[in-house]
Amino acid sequence: MKAGEFAKEYILSIHKTINENGCWIPDLVPTNTGYVLITIRQRQYYLHRVVLCLWYDIDYDDNKIETRHGYNCSKACFNPEHLQPGTAKQNVADSVKYKEHANAAKICCPKCRGPYSTIRRGPSKGKRFCKPCQILARKILRHKKKFKL
Repeated sequence: MKAGEFAKEYILSIHKTINENGCWIPDLVPTNTGYVLITIRQRQYYLHRVVLCLWYDIDYDDNKIETRHGYNCSKACFNPEHLQPGTAKQNVADSVKYKEHANAAKICCPKCRGPYSTIRRGPSKGKRFCKPCQILARKILRHKKKFKL
């Protein structure tokens, strides 16, 4: 039996609860970020990352590859069918798409409480901004340029 096969057997033997989405939630205490740490040879690893690396034959220390959870999937989930390799950019895009991103719930500008707009052209295409604050910022900039000595 190969080391990878033994590791997969160990992962599959972790006591878990399966929720309505099919997520495998381990009976281990998650960190304050919601992810579960396991200890292997006196070193801590994220459980979902270990599973991804074993199932997709990826080096754990390859920081270019990140773990992507499926839609409506718990951060503690370690079901290999719910995990896929990806990049940081894809992870952020997924969190925005599924409305799980930290800023996705913000609907108004914190400065003026005006609504956000999302139509933009050029290098900042698709970014949200507040139109009233943007107009004010342009006026201030023009004023500074006008009275510059």
